[in-house]
Amino acid sequence: MSIAHKFKTIVEELDTNRDLFSPVEKAKHFARWFVASAAKNAGFKNYRVIHTAKLKHRINGRPIRISFRVEADEGVLREIFVRNFYQIDREVKVESVLDIGSNIGCSALYFAARFPGARIVCNEPVRENFELLERNIVQNGLGKTVTAQMQAVADRNGDAIISLSDFHDSHTLMPVHGAKTRSVQVKDICSFGKFDLIKFDIEGSEDAIFTRGKNVLLGAKVLAGEIHSDMIGAVKAKEILGWLNKHFDVEIKTKDPAIHFVAYRKIQP
Repeated sequence: MSIAHKFKTIVEELDTNRDLFSPVEKAKHFARWFVASAAKNAGFKNYRVIHTAKLKHRINGRPIRISFRVEADEGVLREIFVRNFYQIDREVKVESVLDIGSNIGCSALYFAARFPGARIVCNEPVRENFELLERNIVQNGLGKTVTAQMQAVADRNGDAIISLSDFHDSHTLMPVHGAKTRSVQVKDICSFGKFDLIKFDIEGSEDAIFTRGKNVLLGAKVLAGEIHSDMIGAVKAKEILGWLNKHFDVEIKTKDPAIHFVAYRKIQP
């Protein structure tokens, strides 16, 4: 690949983030992006540059600082802060949030800004993501209201094997042929109390959550998350959507490759 083509690739990638960063942050991001790209092209496959940036736009007037991995986490940033997958359009009083599959904390930061003072419990089983999650909580001054637990949430307590992905938002408790694996802690969805808002991004564990945790889910005013029909199958995805439509007003954000939705409880508990 020519130097000119490499440069064009970098510029195109940065342009997809034009709604996230100010010109100053974009320049800093460019430098780190270039270092990461050069290292990758030199054969350092696991090389990662962590960049801390201040997002250009504010939520509820609140600035957000986010530490993320260059070349790895921009997709999550765009989903939450540009495409607004978890945007709550209705006036709902939210004082507690259960964040299942918190990754590096983008969703937690979004909810903390959207619902100031709300108690937020984050769950993230993968250590590399969890370390950034904790950093993002601290550097945004949220230590009193946001807590993080290094665990997955599913249909049981104990240990589980997680399949790791090169895309750090795609680790899954489902078996993946050829993937590296790791043992992680798992907590039963039924172990949690009542939360006003429950968010989940759990890469195929939706069936376990909806089978085991219906009573917990019904206690929420709002559900927000993803349904991976490509992982759990079209039949299971249809069953989950059918149950959601029975008890919630469901707003579909996008259907491809995963179904992103926000659902509002029809009868407030």
